[in-house]
Amino acid sequence: MKKLILLAVSSILLAVSCKKPNDDAKPGSFGFLNGTVLNGSMPTVENGMLSFKDREHFDRYISGLEVYVNGEFEKQNKDDNAADTNKLSTDEILLAYEQANFSNFVSFRSEAVRTFDILNNVGWDKFEDIVNEHPFIDRLFESSLNKDKSVIIGDSIFMYLNVDAVVGFPKNRMDHYSFMATIPKANQTNASSIGEWVLKNKPGIFTELLILAPSESGRVIGTDPGYTPQADGLIKTREEILQPGCDPLAWKVNVSIINVKKGVYSAKSTIYWGDGDSTVNNNIDLLTKFERDHVYPAMGTYHPYIKYYILLGDYISGVGSIIYGHEEIIVPFSPITITNSLTGYCYKETMKEKNQVATSADGKAKINCRIMGRSSYWANNIQAETEFWKKNSNNKWKKEKTGPYRKIYAKVMSNLSFDECGQWQYKEKSNENTNDKSITAVDRYGKRNPVMFNYIKSYHFAYYGGEQLKLNIELPMCP
Repeated sequence: MKKLILLAVSSILLAVSCKKPNDDAKPGSFGFLNGTVLNGSMPTVENGMLSFKDREHFDRYISGLEVYVNGEFEKQNKDDNAADTNKLSTDEILLAYEQANFSNFVSFRSEAVRTFDILNNVGWDKFEDIVNEHPFIDRLFESSLNKDKSVIIGDSIFMYLNVDAVVGFPKNRMDHYSFMATIPKANQTNASSIGEWVLKNKPGIFTELLILAPSESGRVIGTDPGYTPQADGLIKTREEILQPGCDPLAWKVNVSIINVKKGVYSAKSTIYWGDGDSTVNNNIDLLTKFERDHVYPAMGTYHPYIKYYILLGDYISGVGSIIYGHEEIIVPFSPITITNSLTGYCYKETMKEKNQVATSADGKAKINCRIMGRSSYWANNIQAETEFWKKNSNNKWKKEKTGPYRKIYAKVMSNLSFDECGQWQYKEKSNENTNDKSITAVDRYGKRNPVMFNYIKSYHFAYYGGEQLKLNIELPMCP
């Protein structure tokens, strides 16, 4: 597969103005782990991004960082002399860690917190207007990304635009980095919207990018998504074949026509599914994209391919159409072997989240709760978060600490599988603290292969005075 990505980002060092922990409480460097988790290996900083040798190095770092943060919380909880109001939050611990260990690096997490705190100091008139402080929920993951949500793994840069889409390209292509950093937020909603924006604004680099919906990563069975067949340089195409849902017999082909050179009068394609059926697509023009679905008749091995039929010619005013030849391009997919039924889950739904709110009896406090399941190239995890909000004296909503000795809690539970046949396992993770603005529970699985969920559930609560605000949320993955 074509090497992925990422562009180097020019060194961008912004002073982070988050609240600074006092020196006595400031966590030390990552060296406190004595190399037991990371084997003494830290990422370097390259062009303003953390740079990891490979995916395994990245996974070890995230796991080690989690151990470090949990260790700092344990130190605080064991310190009988530490006032509850002086204990550090997760974000404060991570900020001190980042500043102590990396120069020329500003994490996406710290920049998001800095921007959010400016707004939170003023507050919001309507609860519905509050912005999302942590779009990925996972503070550790956000700490690995730079302010443009990018990280280097191996020879590639990965720009994680949101929970539904990641863009990859070679790390020596800083021009790609600079270009993708300008993508408007409105065009970052999913892999399709990102691809359309690239095709509209700079189509020549489309085949040099890997744009994935993370929930589909690892499921592409056919040609490399960056594969570019050519016949005399006449046409550039990009194809993938994948299994889009729960039915093992149902498959989908996605096709993009990247470029059609002058001299191509018209073109059509035919998808040969390998079982005797075919699908014809007429009138292929510049920048055409299409999807075609197919259901195989039975279990077995199939050899699908696409054939492009290209007419060479031109239209001359006063003369009409002049056709002087044709070319054919055949693009084979890898063989498809269907052996088992996929039951009890829907793969496409594994990048979902849900928000719910519970309000106090007097209407002056809320908990905002979120649940998420992620199956992606980056990480596989289930997450739950509980945030505490109050109205201040000016009747504005602000994210605040629950108060001394008042607990805030989050728990996430899931039935999941690491294989396509649904060998289900129950997993859960909980987290709690007192006098905190928010709490997150994350259970991680360091696997590149996708995780399948047939449900995810969460339990949340926080205390407001003597009242317990609580919520249960369920996120079924197969509708």
